[in-house]
Amino acid sequence: MVVSGVGPTTAQTIGSALGRDKSQVSRVVGLLVQKGLVQKSADGTDARRSDIRLTERGRLQVAAFNGALVETGKTILGPLSKSEAKQFSDLLSKILDQRSA
Repeated sequence: MVVSGVGPTTAQTIGSALGRDKSQVSRVVGLLVQKGLVQKSADGTDARRSDIRLTERGRLQVAAFNGALVETGKTILGPLSKSEAKQFSDLLSKILDQRSA
C-alpha cells in the first residue's frame, strides 16, 4: 500500500514507512516484480537506487483490496451508531498510536 500512495519510490523509503530494513523490502519487491505487481527502473540521479512503482496489474490489485477493506469496515461498523463508530475509531487510533510510539 505504501507504493500506491506515493508514485515512484525506493526500497529504503518503503522500509522506513513500514519499519523494515532495506534488505527485507528488497526481497519482497523482487517477489512483487515476479508477480507483475510492481516494476523497478533505474533512478535517474543515483545508480545505486531503483525506483519502484505499481504496474497496472498492481493498481488493480490495490483497488480491489481497498474495495474489500471498505466493505469489511461497513460490516464491522454496521451495527454501531455514528457516534459509537467514531468512538470505536478514536479508541482504535489511540491503541495503534501507542504501538508505534
